[in-house]
Amino acid sequence: MKLRILILLLLTPLFYIDAQNKINNYLNIPGPIHLNQKEYHLAWSSHPNENYFKQEYVSSNENVNKYNSMVLIDFIKGDFNLRDIVDQKIAESGK
Repeated sequence: MKLRILILLLLTPLFYIDAQNKINNYLNIPGPIHLNQKEYHLAWSSHPNENYFKQEYVSSNENVNKYNSMVLIDFIKGDFNLRDIVDQKIAESGK
């Protein structure tokens, strides 16, 4: 019985790590994405709240921690003024 409990305790973090590494195509974008004669594959995604989705795409020989180029898609559900969003993104890039 103690051995079973020990095995269960040792395996539990592995299930957590696998869940953390799961990549979801929240936006249902068919891939890979072809842009400027490069092919980008979904490498990371996040859905931090009900209205916000992020997906990062990199070449198959790169990863989100080390890459030369990336396609990043942010999607926010809501009624927004496009100009305000563009101005906000420009301000973020200047930081």
